[in-house]
Amino acid sequence: ALAVLPTTVSFNTTNWNIPQSILVSGISDANIIAEAVTITGSGVGLVSATTVVNTVDVNTMSIILAGNPTSINEGGTANFTVKLGAEPTPSLVVSLASRNSWFSNVRTASLSHSTTFALDQIVGAQHRQLQ
Repeated sequence: ALAVLPTTVSFNTTNWNIPQSILVSGISDANIIAEAVTITGSGVGLVSATTVVNTVDVNTMSIILAGNPTSINEGGTANFTVKLGAEPTPSLVVSLASRNSWFSNVRTASLSHSTTFALDQIVGAQHRQLQ
């Protein structure tokens, strides 16, 4: 999205041929989509003119793990949360796995994110006790 300031400019017989400065500002949003915004200039008795301004999105998609346990007792369990750093387009699935599934596993193998991208989703981890 963009903001345009000022939203109106005035011309008269003394400044009709002097360009007036317009400030166009990019507005930060939660998604990772670059957008094309059309700006239209119009006035009474004038033919409208348009220009397209492309925004370059600076957000990146990231997975945020929080409350991740640093240790779990043998046979024990622990929870941590997973969320996305930006709105996915379209929705996406985050896969979770342990490097050594014989000793430990993740109780939730995948999470689906769409409109809930900013909400924490709880994931459980379990360590198998050796016999």
